[in-house]
Amino acid sequence: MTLFFQYFYSILKFVYPIWILSPDNVANYIPLKQHEFTVGIFDEASQMRVERSIPLIYRCTRNIVSGDDKQLRPSRFFAANTTIDEESLTSSEELDNVESLLDKAKIANWSSFTLMNHYRSDCEELINFSNKYIYDSKLLCITKNGVFNNKPIEVIQMPETTVYDRSTNTNPDEAKKVVDIVKSNEQYKKIVIITFNQKQADLIQNMCYQFPFLTARIEADTLRIRSIENVQGDEADLVVISTTFGTDADGKFLQNFGPVGQSGGKNRINVMVTRAKEKMIVVKSFKSDAITSTNNDNLFILKMFLFYVENLQDNKNIITAETAQSIDKPINQTIANELASQIPDCEIKTNYAIGSHNFNIAILKDGKIKQLILFDELSNLQSNTNIESWVDSFDNQKYYIDRGYNVLRFNEIEWNFAKQTIINKIKNV
Repeated sequence: MTLFFQYFYSILKFVYPIWILSPDNVANYIPLKQHEFTVGIFDEASQMRVERSIPLIYRCTRNIVSGDDKQLRPSRFFAANTTIDEESLTSSEELDNVESLLDKAKIANWSSFTLMNHYRSDCEELINFSNKYIYDSKLLCITKNGVFNNKPIEVIQMPETTVYDRSTNTNPDEAKKVVDIVKSNEQYKKIVIITFNQKQADLIQNMCYQFPFLTARIEADTLRIRSIENVQGDEADLVVISTTFGTDADGKFLQNFGPVGQSGGKNRINVMVTRAKEKMIVVKSFKSDAITSTNNDNLFILKMFLFYVENLQDNKNIITAETAQSIDKPINQTIANELASQIPDCEIKTNYAIGSHNFNIAILKDGKIKQLILFDELSNLQSNTNIESWVDSFDNQKYYIDRGYNVLRFNEIEWNFAKQTIINKIKNV
């Protein structure tokens, strides 16, 4: 293959101007020449070591780095020729102390842009925890239209008799429950199982191989079994989490959670809990209040995540109530009254919140959202003249469409001079 590229490289580059390669393949196939490509785009840059990126940057005239410093960093945890006992790790051990390309780009003051709209998860409950505890409530998230009545997160609490086998670092009962869950959820196109250590992942995979249809799914890559260290970059319609650890045969619950309790542990938790598109099922053998070592930030995040999903199981959403609040302006009611008089078969609501977004008006029919309205007052038009505000507005509009909403945006001038035209447009939706 290398000889093939050497002979036909110029032709291949002409025919295929866009190449998608791993860092190793870049080194193998692309000549080490400066400015060989016009633009280099680096995905998952938070996991790329600086020394691996320098030869790639050298080959490109311009470089774009994409990554999330709240997710996994370059790690020595599963480095080659390194044997680490996951359970015996202490919280003082530094596993993620390697500088990444993303770190270097930030220090070098490259132009930075933050993507705020969350696209992956269908329901806001799937991202609310990370939004609050990892991203300081800066993400904008909306539940997709039509899926409000779903239960996106479920918790399976294992019986108190469940035993964590310290000799094998596995939880066989929990593993069996996970396999049973996967067997009963064949309707999901893609499923990812995430465990807190590699040995639990191996055990679950061996159990799955006992069933031909699960073996077929593994081979077709519609079922993946991952440890928490190896799941970044994955996403699935259904994510099943095995928290793995629990009380041992001697009745002891040692609060050593492998890589979760170490430096960068909350980044690992963030990656784990943000993989699901439609549903997440958490299978656990201990409750949130069993974690008492809350002086460790990583264990505190784990405790709060378990507390969050436990409350959801009891229909108590402890995070949503804190988001999406704004002032209901008089102009909203003026427009609502006009719409109500001309569209009597619909329910008109003002200052309508969906997730972390607020809309001036929502038009509902038979309990379902028919249209959302965003209204720009003249004062806003005069103050928001910079390009960033317009780009954000355009990006948000695309986001609402992706979420399945019909959103109409108009301003005060349009309302004053073309009121009936706007109302007729709403009637025809």
